[in-house]
Amino acid sequence: MRIDVLTLFPDMFAGPLDESIVGRARQQGQVQICLHNIRDWARDRHRTVDDYPYGGGPGMVLKVEPVGAAVQAVWSLGQPAPVILLSPQGQLLDQEMLRELSRYPRLVLLCGHYEGLDERIRLLYVDREISLGDYVLTGGELPAMVLIDGIVRLLPGVLETASLDQESHQQGLLEQPHYTRPAEFAGLSVPEVLLSGHHANIAHWRRQQALRRTLERRPDLLDRARLNEQDRRLLHELGWDKGRTVEKVGHAPRGTTHDETGTVGATQRSGDSLNRWIAGAPTGRSICEAGDSMKTRLLLATNNPGKLREYRALLAGLPIELVTPAELGLELEVEESGQSYAENAALKARAFARASGLLSLADDSGLEVDALDGAPGLRSARYDGGSDRDRYQLLLERLADVPPERRTARFRCVIAIAGPAGTVQTCEGTCEGHIIEAPRGGSGFGYDPVFLLPERGRTMAELPAEEKNEISHRARAAQKARALLRDILV
Repeated sequence: MRIDVLTLFPDMFAGPLDESIVGRARQQGQVQICLHNIRDWARDRHRTVDDYPYGGGPGMVLKVEPVGAAVQAVWSLGQPAPVILLSPQGQLLDQEMLRELSRYPRLVLLCGHYEGLDERIRLLYVDREISLGDYVLTGGELPAMVLIDGIVRLLPGVLETASLDQESHQQGLLEQPHYTRPAEFAGLSVPEVLLSGHHANIAHWRRQQALRRTLERRPDLLDRARLNEQDRRLLHELGWDKGRTVEKVGHAPRGTTHDETGTVGATQRSGDSLNRWIAGAPTGRSICEAGDSMKTRLLLATNNPGKLREYRALLAGLPIELVTPAELGLELEVEESGQSYAENAALKARAFARASGLLSLADDSGLEVDALDGAPGLRSARYDGGSDRDRYQLLLERLADVPPERRTARFRCVIAIAGPAGTVQTCEGTCEGHIIEAPRGGSGFGYDPVFLLPERGRTMAELPAEEKNEISHRARAAQKARALLRDILV
């Protein structure tokens, strides 16, 4: 694994990253940690990276130019990686998140400092924000060290699996008490069962103590801990009144359904009633009259005119009235913090469904270029923070030395449909092609002008709309979405 750290104070990392488990993992080549000084990308002779905030106020704010240049330069040094900002405004770090992050081959960590950073840094360059808790530190360096330590110890071969399995939070519970020699100290003795040599009884005692300690100190963990029936019986005897666990929303396999509680259900629910999806929606908002028939209003979670045109064609003939947030006067920004297209699409669809009270459709899509290890991928829409033309020009620059036969790529789209009741379903479509050396065609948007369909000899931007709506990644996902909507609307 490789972890790149962008910071104003790289010397702070010397001690913690050179000692103990992290130090040994680095020496053994299990993790590579690269430190980068953001000041190296400052443009003036004083290496200025901050300035006074617009509108006045205390402190200094990190400037977008040096930080943006640093992120772009470091991100391009290796395979694509999520850019993580350590911030008190981020998602709270927990063991499940550490496990998730430990599976990435590469991470880029951005440490903020001073009063804060220019908001455009978040909007243009950051994929995810992570916080250690509801308190404020001087900068992101200490949280970055904590994050690195938590991730590295989970990498294969760094620690023994048995050791990890017994730790607090690893099974969703706090760890049991530990004892070592002497057997008695200051009148306190080691529990007799630990001296018995009876492994089954010892394991049972440890499990009981972990459950008891979790109930006493962190009962909130029990709702998502992995509990068996024996665990639940003991907890009820100890006074616990919640005996049901659910999977966390956003981590179910692709193509599954989530309801409001987070319970996972099967994808295929033939005949799902509309009422199940719009339960709780304001009366009259979900259904409208169109001529002699009744139509369901479906909110498309975008104001992108190109997407709107495509979806009006792709979903034509269904008993729906497609509406946009602008038409409803709805202003909503959803942070795409998921680690997959499906998670991002579901986040957007659910947020718009809750805000509008309508059945909502959202998608997330991207271009995956094999020669760039799948980049730009999830970052497709903000590959360099500029216009569509800026993005595909940057892509062409990075492929300048790649021969045509190695420029294979694909568009991928995941569509999510959500209701105000919290239920979400997803479907996916892909379209294979090649990246050409110069843009062609004037229709379409995004990377369409440089995406060649070999079997047709034209780029996506050269296709008529009706042809594109038959073969594109979005069209293929929409075909599955049509079937899904027909089931919902039964």
